[in-house]
Amino acid sequence: MWRARSNALGTEGKEALRVLATIWQIRADLQQRFPEASSGRYDGLIDWAQGVVQKQSDSSYSALAPHALWYTKYRGNTIFPNPEELNPQHDIQAGDFRDAYRRHVRNLLSIYDTEQAIRLAIGGNYAALGTLERELLISRGLQESDYLIDVGCGSGRLAAALNGFLRGRYLGIDVVPELLDYAKTKCPADWRFELSEDLTIPEQSHTADMVCFFSVFTHLLHEQSYRYLAEATRVLRPGGKIVFSFLEFAVDSSWPIFLSSVETANPTHLNVFMSRDAIETWARHLGLKIELLQPGNEPFIPLSQPVVFDDGSRQDERGSLGQSVAVLCSPRK
Repeated sequence: MWRARSNALGTEGKEALRVLATIWQIRADLQQRFPEASSGRYDGLIDWAQGVVQKQSDSSYSALAPHALWYTKYRGNTIFPNPEELNPQHDIQAGDFRDAYRRHVRNLLSIYDTEQAIRLAIGGNYAALGTLERELLISRGLQESDYLIDVGCGSGRLAAALNGFLRGRYLGIDVVPELLDYAKTKCPADWRFELSEDLTIPEQSHTADMVCFFSVFTHLLHEQSYRYLAEATRVLRPGGKIVFSFLEFAVDSSWPIFLSSVETANPTHLNVFMSRDAIETWARHLGLKIELLQPGNEPFIPLSQPVVFDDGSRQDERGSLGQSVAVLCSPRK
């Protein structure tokens, strides 16, 4: 039946719905407002698109505008495929994070200009979060001459913030080629970027001073996170450190993230919570010492100047990432 409807839509209709599905999947406000879209009922969502293209009043207008005529002429009471079928993501139970995130970024790049697509892909606050991550690493001992490995570097949020501070080596790793290409434009030519196809770190053993994972373990299965931690332990020099962010239920401000995963019919990624006893057990088996376990709702990152977010809010003197932070140390020989 969908094949017949798909053919009846024509090329323009298919593309108009794909764009709409992409926007719905990345905007929690639309998911809450039009939950019926998860089962293919798009009438309300298309009515919303009609209003946007007529008033030119929403941040998604530029993406919807090329299909304005189709949205305006559409008349409803038709059940389409759900957003997952229009814009397939992944089986989150299988942990297929690489292909899912690549498709997600490419869908965004197909309907937005590069700068806006990159902002949407990483969730905004490019400069602010990059600065907070940099200051966190410096506060935990990162030196200008150190070798840093940044796993899940994305579009170079941290790397761009480090440009001008870090004189040592840098390796950024991510699963999306387009994000790596963008990151390279923000960094010195001799900094290295590698595409990840598995859960390994492409570096020799005992070479890095610090390895960081920001918003990485929050989207992986525990088994995958442990494998990455084992890799980070391998590449660390004696006395080196691993810094990573994580979600935990003990932090009340993280509850809406969990609830969103429960209520979203077709999530585009995993939101994985981690317990402190898991971190303690993993550290013990990997021969690492826990230096810090910091709740995400407590400002603790020393700031030399205010950090301003996209919405105008700011953090002064001490900041936080919103996610909890763990710092693990490799023993000195």
